[in-house]
Amino acid sequence: MSFAEELRKRRLGAGLSLTGLSAVVHYSKVQLSKVARGIKAPSLDLARLCDAALHAGGALIALVAPPVTDVPKEPAPYGVNEEEWVMRLSPDGSSGFQPVGRPPSCTPRPTTR
Repeated sequence: MSFAEELRKRRLGAGLSLTGLSAVVHYSKVQLSKVARGIKAPSLDLARLCDAALHAGGALIALVAPPVTDVPKEPAPYGVNEEEWVMRLSPDGSSGFQPVGRPPSCTPRPTTR
């Protein structure tokens, strides 16, 4: 079943018009109509919103999200040169990023030759 077909089935089952659903998911009726008619592909964000609004239990998301096929067998090794940052938000609306300091045991040591 396509996303458009499943969306229509669930929307009608919930007793919602296209206008009603567009108000719930905060998408324009025009854009939602294009997705509902299969003219435009749904974004993952829209699929998540519709899935939640229609209590679809992930059925709509599954029709959009690509299946996970290539899962690494082992986690990627932690690199010593990776940096972590934190975003600071101020009450006045300004923001910025700052690097997070590392404990001395995690700091890369200079190499000697």
